[in-house]
Amino acid sequence: MSKAKEKQKEDPEAESLSPRAFKDIAYQELARMGGALSDPRRLEVLDLICQAAKSVEMVGQEARLSMAAASHHLRALREAGLAESEKDGRFVRYHGTPAGRRLWLALTSVGQDHVARLREALRIFFDPSEELEELAPRVLAQKARKGEITLIDVRPSAEFEAGHLPGAISMPLADLERTLAGLSSRRPVAAYCRGRLCVMSREAVRILRRRGYRAFRVGLSPLELSVEED
Repeated sequence: MSKAKEKQKEDPEAESLSPRAFKDIAYQELARMGGALSDPRRLEVLDLICQAAKSVEMVGQEARLSMAAASHHLRALREAGLAESEKDGRFVRYHGTPAGRRLWLALTSVGQDHVARLREALRIFFDPSEELEELAPRVLAQKARKGEITLIDVRPSAEFEAGHLPGAISMPLADLERTLAGLSSRRPVAAYCRGRLCVMSREAVRILRRRGYRAFRVGLSPLELSVEED
């Protein structure tokens, strides 16, 4: 019998916790997770790695952070249980954990509904006339299958490959101008990216409208479907 088991047998209360000890652990762990979300640039990093696994270099480039800063934020998220890392050849890639994805969606949802400054910024930045009526992802997919709309994903192709809304086609914003030739102008185009706070779909809609398409923005993200499946 191991020493640990011998000790537990001798002292059956060794594995127990007092009410105060339990509360200390509970609030310390929640504070540790909450603390990892206290930096705005770290939240941007969490958003990025919830979309697809990314290296430190990719995160630094997309979030416009130095390598040292990107690495620091990723390490903090991993230590809080909101990110995981895995070796991919010469690179280490980070991705959001189920907890990280759920927490990011919950935070943005609460912010949009209850934070006045954020709500005002959304109102000013996004033009309501460019917004498609709020539809569930599966309803959008059904409309795309029926040919009622063309659903396009304007995120980078690696994020599309990691997961996308059913019925969507990949048309990254960076390549949109030169890939429009293959897009039908006979039906409305619904563009989405990383969710309600993502700005890429706004730019995509404006490019499409300048080229004569009936285009609308969809404030959805494939992340919402992935969280349902976690």
